[in-house]
Amino acid sequence: MADPLDDALSHWDSQDLAGVLPWLGEMYDPESGGFFISRVARESGLAPDIQSTAHALQILEQAGVTERPPAFDQKLIAYFQSRQRPPGDPYAGFFIDPAYEKEMIREERVLARALAFSTGTLEKLGAAPRYPLPGGEGKASASLPPQVRSEQAWADWLKDTLGETPGYQAMDALSSQKSVLQAVSDAAYRSRLTDLACDYAAQRQEPETGMWVAPGDDAVEHEGHRLAVDGTFKGVRFFTGLDRKVPLAERIQASTLLWISRTESMTDTPRFGNAARLLRDISGEVPPLQEFDLLALVRWHDRLSDVFVAPDGGLRRSTLPVYTIRPNDIYPPLGKGVDAQGFGDMNATANLMSARQAVHELAGRKPMPLPGAEELLRAYPVSESFGSLHHEPSS
Repeated sequence: MADPLDDALSHWDSQDLAGVLPWLGEMYDPESGGFFISRVARESGLAPDIQSTAHALQILEQAGVTERPPAFDQKLIAYFQSRQRPPGDPYAGFFIDPAYEKEMIREERVLARALAFSTGTLEKLGAAPRYPLPGGEGKASASLPPQVRSEQAWADWLKDTLGETPGYQAMDALSSQKSVLQAVSDAAYRSRLTDLACDYAAQRQEPETGMWVAPGDDAVEHEGHRLAVDGTFKGVRFFTGLDRKVPLAERIQASTLLWISRTESMTDTPRFGNAARLLRDISGEVPPLQEFDLLALVRWHDRLSDVFVAPDGGLRRSTLPVYTIRPNDIYPPLGKGVDAQGFGDMNATANLMSARQAVHELAGRKPMPLPGAEELLRAYPVSESFGSLHHEPSS
């Protein structure tokens, strides 16, 4: 007898994700070894970017393309290492795309995200940064970002950034600082900074729901409480990324399941995958989900993700009519908004693939390779290049 959970997972894969790998191949830039965020970015003359390139490797691995030609991986390593700033540079240790330098250096959140994506991807590839990371010489080092040069500076940053009712934007900013804290070489000082942040965030958590939600966040109402997953996901990521216990984890789990049951539509793909990843991230601290919750979770993703599949095979960033280009999650977007209907987006596709991975892990299943993965693996030993993905495989 067929298992309803396996059937639901298989249906989701076949309906919404079959075009992901061919689309991903079109985003590859053989010259740099990096990936574009979307077809419209490539056609507009924009450059590949750090975040999209990190996302591309994540998508490949989660799609089942785990054995790649050494030349491809070496080019990826070179891409990231070449973007790290050397000692003596004002941004020493950070990773910056030359094409987006002006936009990246004006926002600490973007720099911190690029640092995390670059170091994380290099570690996956068995490589290391070319130079010391920011703060790698101890707490007194001038290379430490200003917000962590003293405990008072960090406390002031937390107060200014999180405020009293932190929601998505505030918790996203906090989550982006994981990589900054992890780069602080003085373990005792790093621990004190982490304690300050965790205490501050926990004191501003909604006590009844466990959620972090601001007045302006998109939320659903339940018995006088506002439920919103996005800020909560970022808060959970901060705690788990720094090996800290998530406060009120069981209340977060219950609130997230309620939020799913009351959310009938979604307009933004990067936010779409947050619920499943949140539930996966706290799974070690809460009772396991019941089968009916798992089945509802899979069917919810399958139903809502249908609207995000773009004609080019990727996943659209939004159901809104205008697509804006945001390499490295830069804001405001670059270039003029264009018709969103035809363009898959790397951030959106990576988020949905992460949600797929999280749902399978929660269900105790291993994801099957996506269509096209086996063909790529067979072609790699012959071509020793990424051309088999960059172009349609021959029949």
